Amino acid sequence: MGARRSANHHGHSPEMKRNRRSERHHFVPQFYLRHWCNHKDRLWVHPMDGKQPYESRANSVAFERGLYSTEDLPDIQN
Repeated sequence: MGARRSANHHGHSPEMKRNRRSERHHFVPQFYLRHWCNHKDRLWVHPMDGKQPYESRANSVAFERGLYSTEDLPDIQN
């Protein structure tokens, strides 16, 4: 019998959560951003649009959903 995977309190499996998280494609690597994090694992973000600076975690900034996705590329045939 295979291992049974449980769902979280929202009814989502761990795989679904991981897939949603993997849609965050960082254009600045998180390991690079972590060098500027403080003792609370947060860094200061200064938005380019003039909004107020704010604190955030490295995994929550400098990403775009689906940036490196290949799903919408045309199928190339030789």
